[in-house]
Amino acid sequence: MKKRILIPVLVFVLQMLLTPAGAEQKESWQTAYYDFIMQDGYLRSGEKFAQNNGRDPYEPPYFTLYDMNLDGVPELLVSNGDYTHASGRTYVFAFQNNRVEKPEDTSVTLDSYGNLRCLPGNPEYPGIFSGDGGMGYYYYYYASFDHKILHDEYLAEVTYYGPDDPYTWLDEPIYHRKTKDTALYELFRKEWDNMTGLRFFRKSEIEAMSWEAFVKELTGFDINSPLIEPENGALISLWGEEPLTVRWRSVEGAHSYQITIKCSWTLLNGKNAVETVFRRNYDLLPDAAGKEYTVKIPLTDFDRSRVPRHTDLKAWILLTVIQ
Repeated sequence: MKKRILIPVLVFVLQMLLTPAGAEQKESWQTAYYDFIMQDGYLRSGEKFAQNNGRDPYEPPYFTLYDMNLDGVPELLVSNGDYTHASGRTYVFAFQNNRVEKPEDTSVTLDSYGNLRCLPGNPEYPGIFSGDGGMGYYYYYYASFDHKILHDEYLAEVTYYGPDDPYTWLDEPIYHRKTKDTALYELFRKEWDNMTGLRFFRKSEIEAMSWEAFVKELTGFDINSPLIEPENGALISLWGEEPLTVRWRSVEGAHSYQITIKCSWTLLNGKNAVETVFRRNYDLLPDAAGKEYTVKIPLTDFDRSRVPRHTDLKAWILLTVIQ
């Protein structure tokens, strides 16, 4: 059986009608997030973080990467290092306008890093779930990010102790629904116990494992991938006339590659939509390791029938190595 090694190059392209094809961003999200963490940019964000001076009430901060809106560019989550629900906070930063920024609504913060869960790849609800409490009461929330504003949805309050005796654990907890989103509430009830906990790392751990390994571990993005063109962060138009040029250098043991192009956008109801507009296999010659390959994909080959034609459409390329 052929083994497929997915190298999600995630070369993100943003359709901008006034931007010439092939224009480049000044910086990639990988570089921007690296500098933000290693140069302690989070300490200048206006939020409270430990500074390792021995007098801070918080532990050193923790970091993770997670794509909250499936646009292909992960958000950077920074926790103040406190595990408890009472004082633990996690802040969301996004790569926008070629730099790391806080969402427009900075009043919304996430729970402690130990209480955050997700359903990776869920197209309807790709955001972050959280839940914690005490004294028999737990509170559950869902956070989503629509490229500008961080939204916080109160899902439910759950009672685990009896009303007459606050120290008697109920056989079945009592759920008090708070959200008006029926589908979201039912998903929370069904999947909470099966959700994936977000994994956070301290800066010292990131340095020990290397930035490349940190990014690949959390996002699948291979900074050292074989893709040569388009470059990371390239801006192109999916509605232009020139074909899309894709160029890569073959790796050891590969006999073919699959190119997949997907688009994502935000619907009017705030949910995310994702569509595959192109997928094709390309066979290589034997002993082709190190050889460069170039394909030109006519834009007419894209299946754009279910993709809206508007300026905030984002697309990305997945390069799959087949060995």
